[in-house]
Amino acid sequence: MKEKLDNLNYGIFSSKQNFQKNVKKYKILIFISYSLIFFLSILVYNIYNKYTNILDRLNQIEKGMKQSSKDSKNYSEKIKKIAEALIDLEDFVDKQKEYNKKLDITLEEMSTKIINLELTIENLEKTKESNLNKNEIICKYEINDIKNEIYLFHHKSADDCDWIIQKEEIAKYIEVYLNEEKLESGNKFKAEKPGIYTFKLKFLQPLKTLRNLFAHCQELIYVDLTNFKSDNLIDTSFLFFNCKNLKEIKGLEYLNTKNVVNMAGTFEGCENLKEINGLNNFVTSNVVSMYAMFWNCYNLENLDVSNFDTRKVGSFESMFNGCKSLKEIKGLNNFNASGANEFSEMFYGCSNLIFLDISNFDTRRATIFTSMFANCSKLKEIKGLNTLNTSKANTFNKMFYSCTSLKFLDVSSFDTSKAEDMSGMFESCNNLENIKGLNNFITDNVISMHDMFSDCKKLQSLDLSSFNTTKVIFFYDMFKNCVSLKMLNLKNFEILSTNVCDMFKNINTNNCQIIANAERVKNLFYYDEF
Repeated sequence: MKEKLDNLNYGIFSSKQNFQKNVKKYKILIFISYSLIFFLSILVYNIYNKYTNILDRLNQIEKGMKQSSKDSKNYSEKIKKIAEALIDLEDFVDKQKEYNKKLDITLEEMSTKIINLELTIENLEKTKESNLNKNEIICKYEINDIKNEIYLFHHKSADDCDWIIQKEEIAKYIEVYLNEEKLESGNKFKAEKPGIYTFKLKFLQPLKTLRNLFAHCQELIYVDLTNFKSDNLIDTSFLFFNCKNLKEIKGLEYLNTKNVVNMAGTFEGCENLKEINGLNNFVTSNVVSMYAMFWNCYNLENLDVSNFDTRKVGSFESMFNGCKSLKEIKGLNNFNASGANEFSEMFYGCSNLIFLDISNFDTRRATIFTSMFANCSKLKEIKGLNTLNTSKANTFNKMFYSCTSLKFLDVSSFDTSKAEDMSGMFESCNNLENIKGLNNFITDNVISMHDMFSDCKKLQSLDLSSFNTTKVIFFYDMFKNCVSLKMLNLKNFEILSTNVCDMFKNINTNNCQIIANAERVKNLFYYDEF
């Protein structure tokens, strides 16, 4: 029994030992298994990452291939364009070669032209030098009268003017050439047949005056002053006076006028002159008289006097008188008139002028404004009229006579304290509706008021209550034909004179209120003026 138990115990012990050995084996196997699983999982993870990276790389490569395909298309298009540009460049090179050939020919021609031009310049310089030594005036005359001699200059009608060259001395100063042949007849010429003749007046000595040189030479049609030496010139007065057929004056810009003191009537009576070029080169800083400078230049349409220095001018009388085609006088607003005392008829008969700017006129010395704007029938505005200084003026006779387009006048700044003559001042301004400033007029010294408002057919009201008329002698026709008058205030009028004929002619006294002191205007009743 014991032996059996011992054998059983031994068997159990042996089994236990075997089991423990197996457990160790299994543990080792399990450890190994887990280790394998761990390493395998790491391996799988690494393989997955590499696979993922490979996939990403493949995607990038795929995108790159797509982009490359696009770029390759663009590159192919660019290559085509480059090829086309190369073809164009080849064409351009071919054309450039042809152009260079032509350019070589052109350069040869240009060099020839340059040589010719240098020769021309040399000739011009010689001509200029020759001209500097010249002292001549070229003139053209249209001669139709072959029976009588004509005067080429120094006309007999100008004998009453004191010209520096006397008849007997002409040969000492001037030689006359026709077709380079010297005339022995001096300033006279008789044509064999009608036509246009060109003469050269060669001056043997410098002249100080051109006064009346061509006055009354009505056959004169053209003058060229380009080669006339005028450095010593002091007088151009009446130079072209009454040259009715003169059509062109060339070289006026070369006339040296810096010492000229008298320009009166220089172009007076040049009825056919349509333009006068070169006036902008005139130096007028020493000129004292521009009297009638452009008088009766009927066909002149424009004048530019912008550069005229008029500080020393004492008379503007009739300067533009009769310039009936004149539409514009450029530069008039620059006139400095501070030295002038005479403005009568300055714009008389400028019937095409619409606008005048006299805003810078300094008229502090002016004494006479007679007919200054008379017969300017299209004149609608006079800029600067309200700035005129009239403190020394004694004559306003017909100042605005027949300015038939004027509707309004502002004379409120007029100082009339020394005025003696207001006759016809607004006469025949038949569209004038309002005159501002009459109530400021001082008339203590006025002697004549006849025709002052005559034919002002649209005036409806006149307040002359401030007028002092104790010295007035002439009242006749003062309000004649003022047919629209509805109110006329003569409150302070005193009429001592008997020269009142037709003072109120054609005024409808039934429709016009006339305010007056009956005792002070009794002469009106005596002559049945009311």
